[in-house]
Amino acid sequence: MKIRNVTAILLAPLIETTAAVREFLRMLFRSSLPRVLLMLLAGIALAAAAISFTEGRTKEVFSSFWVSAWWAVVSMTSTGYGDIVPLTPVGRVIGSLVILSGVVLVSFFTATVSSLFVAAKIREGQGLEQIHYRDHTVICGYGFLTIKLLDSLKALSQNAKIRAVLIGDIPESDVADLMSRYALLDLKYVRGD
Repeated sequence: MKIRNVTAILLAPLIETTAAVREFLRMLFRSSLPRVLLMLLAGIALAAAAISFTEGRTKEVFSSFWVSAWWAVVSMTSTGYGDIVPLTPVGRVIGSLVILSGVVLVSFFTATVSSLFVAAKIREGQGLEQIHYRDHTVICGYGFLTIKLLDSLKALSQNAKIRAVLIGDIPESDVADLMSRYALLDLKYVRGD
């Protein structure tokens, strides 16, 4: 019996982390991120093929497709190490197009990832996120007694981390105030009745 309890206590954070990672991956795949990533990879492959075709005949710099792919990644991300550069005029035109298209594609990728995190934060503030807690306190409703209860839980949390989920119809400004006021608690909010 004791081994079971110890195992459950040790595995609880892993289970919660796994659930959070699964939810994050679901969010990624439901978004436009896979399409943007596919466009970025296609751009890299196209740029590598184009520069391999134009510059590969000389075999001085672009000795293989993988060297060309390296150049495409470095050029598209605007890193530009300068270790590999096109030597022909056509190669330089392709390089210029790769750099410009890379700025656009990498910006799309960065904006998509950023928007996912911002949207998740907004959902959290509005009480619309899924919560994957175990062994937590659920508080239904919001009022004077809720504040007293949260104060009591905050006092108890000096010794151990207490997780609580507050369910209610609370204005967003009050939710932000509650989250900052009870930061010592692992407090989550779910909008509802």
